[in-house]
Amino acid sequence: MVITTGIVGGPLVSRQEIRVMAQDQDLMNLYLLALDRFQRVDQADTLSYFQIAGIHGRPYVPYDKAAGIGNFGGYCTHSSILFPPWHRPYLALFEQTLGTHVNNIANEFKDPAAKDRYQKAAQRFRLPYWDWAMNADAPDFVSMQKQVTLDTPNGTKTIDNPLYQYTFRPMYSTFGDGLPDEKMWESWPSTLRWPTRTDATGQSNPTQMERNLSNNRLTIRDRTYNLLTQARSYEAFSNDGFLGTSADPIAYDSLESIHGQMHGMTGRNGHMGVVDYAAFDPIFWLHHCN
Repeated sequence: MVITTGIVGGPLVSRQEIRVMAQDQDLMNLYLLALDRFQRVDQADTLSYFQIAGIHGRPYVPYDKAAGIGNFGGYCTHSSILFPPWHRPYLALFEQTLGTHVNNIANEFKDPAAKDRYQKAAQRFRLPYWDWAMNADAPDFVSMQKQVTLDTPNGTKTIDNPLYQYTFRPMYSTFGDGLPDEKMWESWPSTLRWPTRTDATGQSNPTQMERNLSNNRLTIRDRTYNLLTQARSYEAFSNDGFLGTSADPIAYDSLESIHGQMHGMTGRNGHMGVVDYAAFDPIFWLHHCN
């Protein structure tokens, strides 16, 4: 049975915005190496990237022998006051699993000086967040850069950027319900953002994604500020399903509404833009950690 604890042991560490974390070269190097290794774990493994991402929505199967698959087509709750607190243990599970890979890789460096450096960096690791209210433009090393060159325990290597996309190994063949328009999810070998086509030839369109985020940057900032400074009840603040009886326009927006807009602007018709598939996109974790 998987027990969610988050990262335990070591010093109390503050979570960092992804652009700040990127300035810590050793920590960022470990993070990318660990995320790449995590994504390569056998998809049948309970602690694989695929299995943990699949808790959120598709493929609608019980996780870790749990009874049932939730009431929302997956385990995740939406349009409910449970929307924010449900994601906290979910992120903790992802973080503790990724943190294990971070520490394992740090311990694999053979050079004593490098090993000491990376072991210290591993103590600083916590899942970073993307502060889209401060700046909705996603960093290029998340949205544009397809490969990264990293310092590994076996020397310098260039690998596919694990923040740019997740590759299914193997391609998953039972995502949809058999409807023709759902076959696209099974034809894409990797997660896509703003896909150029809905068939197997589709590719991500990061330029269009960045243009859309940039055009909406001030709107997102203003909505977030207004919500944080004017919200008067947790029910209205927390989710987009609050009906209420008040005609007060302050209750018209919510954390989930802004959050959902970011999903759509980042993924559009790709994985990040559709709740059922969003958690497979690596940017999902930066978004939800915010």
